[in-house]
Amino acid sequence: MKYFRYYESTVVGSSRSHITLNIAQKTKCSLHVYQDSNCTHNLIQVQVPMSEEQQQQKEPELNEFQKYNNAVDQTKLPLFSRAQLQRYNGVDRPEIYVAIRGIIYDVTHNSKSYGPGKAYNRLVGKDASRQLGTNKLQLGPNEQLADDPENTWYTGDLTEKQNQTVDKWGEFFRKRYKIVGLVVDQHDRD
Repeated sequence: MKYFRYYESTVVGSSRSHITLNIAQKTKCSLHVYQDSNCTHNLIQVQVPMSEEQQQQKEPELNEFQKYNNAVDQTKLPLFSRAQLQRYNGVDRPEIYVAIRGIIYDVTHNSKSYGPGKAYNRLVGKDASRQLGTNKLQLGPNEQLADDPENTWYTGDLTEKQNQTVDKWGEFFRKRYKIVGLVVDQHDRD
């Protein structure tokens, strides 16, 4: 990830202003000048790449979920069939689970969003990859048929953009919820 430092200055009317920056030679910078519709204000923005040392200082601290998820050994996680996963809905069992691309996340602590009758409850107890990729909380009957029994998180027919959306949701969940298991088909467990 590349970070940039921004320098800005505003020029009003015909007055002149200048920005003095000490930038190392051969450093690629970009300069943007924005002018309002009345041509009375100009915003000058200079974008300068940060050094690796500055980038490392800017890296955000990992939260408890990210630390846990980065350390978890997925080969030792419990395996859930789709039928087993359906029971983790906040009604049949108190835990509330959502899976993305076969990875199961415990969203129980956010029951105000995922609990019974709540906005995201339609994602609960299943692999929601298709729903998230197509941006639909409710899939139609034909869309549900696309779920390949050999692959419980089938997204092969989604567009590249839709698959990127699924990946972004996976990143979102990894930052906020603990990984608790993996989805497999019943015949894979035998």
